[in-house]
Amino acid sequence: MSYTVRSQLSQKHQPNLLTKLMTNVFSGFMMGGLKSCATAFTDAALESTNPVLRRIFADSIPNIIEMAYELFLYSNKKQYYQVPQLTQQDTQNYVNGFAPIQGGTMMH
Repeated sequence: MSYTVRSQLSQKHQPNLLTKLMTNVFSGFMMGGLKSCATAFTDAALESTNPVLRRIFADSIPNIIEMAYELFLYSNKKQYYQVPQLTQQDTQNYVNGFAPIQGGTMMH
């Protein structure tokens, strides 16, 4: 898995630009569809009164999640869905931002 944001395509990859763009767009639509399916199946499982249907929807949700994860790995490998890496200082700022205040009093 890649945790860096890489620069755009170089000049030597220009002939494949349209193919790469279409694959990128298609994988983005697939990811959106899988997210929508996971949401809809969760809603259906919670609202279903038939126990058989409820079990079918509930058992299908982990499969959708696994498909979305596989698509994420593919998209990340192809650099369509990149995960930026925070610097150590930014990471520390986020972690410390949720720490309790030392020596402060709570106002009501």
